Amino acid sequence: MEKSAREIEKEDRIKAAEEHYHGEGRYIFENKTAGDIQLEKAPFNGNRWVKKGNQFQGDSFFLKFVPTLLKLIEIVQEPPKKNINESTESKLILDQPDTITQSGKVEHVESQEDTQLNDSTENKEEHEGSCACDTCSDQMLLTEDPMDGVDIILD
Repeated sequence: MEKSAREIEKEDRIKAAEEHYHGEGRYIFENKTAGDIQLEKAPFNGNRWVKKGNQFQGDSFFLKFVPTLLKLIEIVQEPPKKNINESTESKLILDQPDTITQSGKVEHVESQEDTQLNDSTENKEEHEGSCACDTCSDQMLLTEDPMDGVDIILD
């Protein structure tokens, strides 16, 4: 029997709520506001109302309220570290947009090799061939004045 659209939407809402309220670890927080606050989710002691200056134990869900409403007092138990497959020697570059081809999604990888961005020997040979001065060295000064070639027009 197939599920109706309403049942699928309900399951999706339940799953989204579970993901939103999910937290790991165990922390001690303190209410740093000027009054009582009601938490979105019940902490470990079960009381959602926290009076001014009182402390409670909660999970990593409450960390997003730390700079404004709550103060982190102590880390009782850190969340378990997730095992990331580190068998690849390359590092993924996550800032790149997704590229999808017919064979699948392309992952951008940072190579470990130090590559030279430009070939300075070609530029040096071109410069030496075109320049007649005796003072040319490995470094070229493109312009002496940063405002060289810039005209300021006032209305």
